[in-house]
Amino acid sequence: MCYMCEENDDEYVCCQDCGLAICFDAKPGDDYPAPAGVTASGDLFCLRHAAQYDREAEEEMDEEWGWMPGPWDD
Repeated sequence: MCYMCEENDDEYVCCQDCGLAICFDAKPGDDYPAPAGVTASGDLFCLRHAAQYDREAEEEMDEEWGWMPGPWDD
């Protein structure tokens, strides 16, 4: 078990989005507990939802700032 599980008396913490038990020692592909993931903003989710939130935040930022051409663009 990871440090997060040990701090919680050997009980799993759950994903904020789907409620699935998560652990930092779980490997990708494990069903229970699922691998834990932290978003760029520091929120704790299962790995699948952490990646989803990071993707959405990045897309939002791209829309806000738009395409910024560089010197390599023709």
